[in-house]
Amino acid sequence: MQAQLTKLGEELAGFRAELGQDAERRRALAGAVAEVQEATARTAQRVGELEGELRQLREQHHALQEQVRELREEVRGLYVEASGIKGDIAQVADKVDGLGDELATFRLSAGIIAALLVLLQIVAIALIFRGASP
Repeated sequence: MQAQLTKLGEELAGFRAELGQDAERRRALAGAVAEVQEATARTAQRVGELEGELRQLREQHHALQEQVRELREEVRGLYVEASGIKGDIAQVADKVDGLGDELATFRLSAGIIAALLVLLQIVAIALIFRGASP
């Protein structure tokens, strides 16, 4: 019976040792679980922050896209306006060329009229001298 009690005492001591080890493992596991929960909480918080940052970046991106659209429309308008101005400049250049031709014609006509006036004055003076010489 003593042998059975000794054996039972050893088994009980072994069981207590296993219970102690099991309790130690549970404490270690509980600590690890707590660390994982803290890491998960930090990760969830960071994910929330990143979602907020992503939302802001999307809003900024949308605002920039809108500005780009507006600038494209403005550039398109400026292109149309520049094309119109180029057309106006071409018309003015044609008118200036036409005016140059008209000016050349006017100079020729004015020169002919001046020559005729000089010739008429000479004829008038000649007639005056001819009529005054008898």
